Amino acid sequence: MIVIDPPINLCSLLESQNLWPVAIFNTHHHFDHIDGNSALFKKYPHLSIFGGCYDVDRNRIPYATKGLKDGEEICIKNYIVKAYHVPGHTLGHMMYLFTHKTLNIQHIFCGDLLFGAGCGRVLEGSFKEQAPQLLQSLNILKSLDTSIPIWCAHEYTQKNIEFSLSLIPEDIPLQKRQLSLSIPSVPLNLAIEKESNLFLRCDDLYLQDYFKQPDSLSLFCFLRMKRNHY
Repeated sequence: MIVIDPPINLCSLLESQNLWPVAIFNTHHHFDHIDGNSALFKKYPHLSIFGGCYDVDRNRIPYATKGLKDGEEICIKNYIVKAYHVPGHTLGHMMYLFTHKTLNIQHIFCGDLLFGAGCGRVLEGSFKEQAPQLLQSLNILKSLDTSIPIWCAHEYTQKNIEFSLSLIPEDIPLQKRQLSLSIPSVPLNLAIEKESNLFLRCDDLYLQDYFKQPDSLSLFCFLRMKRNHY
């Protein structure tokens, strides 16, 4: 099996399920995404541990065996994994697209880039420099096939919808999403996110006019700062 962003020691759980890990993929260096690396590597020293080159080169991914570049593809068991460098939340943040070699199955693991009806906040570097990168990274995610389920790292959907409706209560896609919301909401549906997530709708001229923002970046920064203090 393949583990994504282990936050805790998973050894007992894996043993109870007769699972044998072969690889770990870390999206970024925050403790709640890497703390399980150490115990897993000590229990399973054959593990391959991957992170982005930025983090691995700075020794921020414990026991990393390889740093991945933007656009790099590797094969692990039955999957082809494509790495995307998607900075903004952190400078070295990565996203991984898993494609099964023979079955028509794909999965996106986006860490803290995107959340249900929201996105990650800027936690490294200056907001002025990283907010444009975060928006660009979200646009990369927006460009992917909407049929691929997205596995984000935290369940914030309900609060994000409440926040968005506090700003624009008459928004129909958000109203519909709130009424149909089920918890847990992960994996996310990219088509629904593009329709209702304000952070993915910053190029919408109506929203720019509604919030009195001149362009998509200004609107994104406005929304992100509002969400930071909600």
